[in-house]
Amino acid sequence: MKLTNLVLALFIVAFATNPLFAQKSLTLADSIYDEGVTFYSQNQLPEAVAKFEEALTINPKHKNSLFNLGVIYYEYGHKEKGLAYLQTGVKLGDRDAAELLKFKLQQRIAYADTMHIEDVDVTPKILVKGVPEDILINGDFHPALKKQLIAGFKKSSVILKDSGAGKLYPLQIFIDKDGKLNGSLIKPYGKSVLDEEPIVQEEITAILQAIPNILPAKHDGKAVSVNGFAVPFRVTNHR
Repeated sequence: MKLTNLVLALFIVAFATNPLFAQKSLTLADSIYDEGVTFYSQNQLPEAVAKFEEALTINPKHKNSLFNLGVIYYEYGHKEKGLAYLQTGVKLGDRDAAELLKFKLQQRIAYADTMHIEDVDVTPKILVKGVPEDILINGDFHPALKKQLIAGFKKSSVILKDSGAGKLYPLQIFIDKDGKLNGSLIKPYGKSVLDEEPIVQEEITAILQAIPNILPAKHDGKAVSVNGFAVPFRVTNHR
């Protein structure tokens, strides 16, 4: 379970009993975490906190333990400690923690070397005739960026052969703090005509990194690498 108590209504998400998790064997940290949730549901708060902290000693990146400790400490008067736990969770990719901080607690997300695109002060841009414009428009690439991608894909014999009669490439995009584009194919990936997915991935990486005029995201006035957005791209739409 993940607790979002605070002064808000209590909202509990099943953890071990959730079918998604039940299909996987629980780690020791997960099992201890579940013991903490049980204590919490029985209003045994000190015991619950002890279990969540024990889970973190085994796995310092256990996001649900970080989240619940953040909620509990914040709710019971240790706000700075609670916020620190939540910020740590955000750095590990916990979007629930990010949403809670931003929209319920009205807190800024702390700077990190890599951040989610929704958390930065200034999103990545592409220079179009010297003018910076948002790299994403309504969840799709800016037309100028898409044009460069199309050109790169069309020049690639690997991609054209792999795409065959038409293939949708779901790309998870990353933008480094130096403005370099990078990306990976999202699993599950459709069977390649070449039957050699790494070759396709290497080709896509080379195409993305060759695109110029990308300005990195910024947070607290500093350049930051960003992740957190996926864009589908069908090669045969642009032949």
